[in-house]
Amino acid sequence: MPRVVRIKLEKIQRDFLWGGRALEQKPHLVRWSIVCSDKRSGGLGVKSLGAFNRGLLGKWVWHFENERKALWNQVIRGKYGEERGGWRSCESREAYGFGLRKARSKMGHQVTPFVGFVVGDGEKVKFWKDKWCETIPLSEAFPSLFVLASNKEAWVNEVWTAEGEWGGSWNPCFNRPFNNWELEEVERLFCCLEGKKVRGDEEDTVKWMASKDGDFSMKSLYRTMQLGQGNPFRVEGFFCGKEKEGGVAIGTVMLVLGYLEG
Repeated sequence: MPRVVRIKLEKIQRDFLWGGRALEQKPHLVRWSIVCSDKRSGGLGVKSLGAFNRGLLGKWVWHFENERKALWNQVIRGKYGEERGGWRSCESREAYGFGLRKARSKMGHQVTPFVGFVVGDGEKVKFWKDKWCETIPLSEAFPSLFVLASNKEAWVNEVWTAEGEWGGSWNPCFNRPFNNWELEEVERLFCCLEGKKVRGDEEDTVKWMASKDGDFSMKSLYRTMQLGQGNPFRVEGFFCGKEKEGGVAIGTVMLVLGYLEG
């Protein structure tokens, strides 16, 4: 909702809670942010309209990527084009770029612990930088190997070779041969990759790591924002992609979300 509407609605909430105009000009003994906190945290459990609105916008971002066959989704992608890759929008240089960056700034700048990936064909997930093999990216789990990686921006399908007795194998490339004391770390990496493989007949998908079934949970998103951890649905980090082949469909979506967020 627009910011001016949210402010008016929150004023109505506060006036009702404080007894209307009689206490309106008097100092309030409890901050509104505490009033909106969860009851288990000492608050009254009043919904924060700002956090709730951002959560709803995050839900639409989730639907945009997970409902690719929906008519409204196809219309947007068909009209404005789609980035090669698909999750993260590149920096826009178009006339609407300022509005797009503003929307990104409000909704976050990087992937949070709540968003992970399930690898299918491996064309949309980065081998080192995205969270698909562990609860953290491989670049953080194996920092010493990441420093030696030849291509730190490699996609999962680029590191996978679909040949061999087991249907394929992992072949990450490094800048130099390993020293003896580095072999243990390499072994740990391949143990981590064991059982993982690229499935060319399936697309990569996103999962919501805060729920057991991997589906988006508005409840967990709202609770996290209320705990002061920021918005776990960070748009710029959530959408990633390779170089643009056409227009930026997600740019238009972010413009609308940025306006609605106020």
